[in-house]
Amino acid sequence: MGSRSSSGLECQERIFLSWSKVRDRIKLSRSTVWRCVRDGTFPAPIRISPGRVAWLRTDIDHWIQAQVLASRRRT
Repeated sequence: MGSRSSSGLECQERIFLSWSKVRDRIKLSRSTVWRCVRDGTFPAPIRISPGRVAWLRTDIDHWIQAQVLASRRRT
């Protein structure tokens, strides 16, 4: 009733974001993101169909949090 099932939680964690949604959240250019994916400093997308990729929302959220923490450590 008030508790969440593990399958419901799993579904929430597996929300796909399109490139436009990722761009809106991180404010980086497409070429910068792909360079970072290649370098291993940004989460790789998942191929969801032959002509389409998407990112897991949790991967993007974790990357954003890591950038915030890294920025605060430098100051």
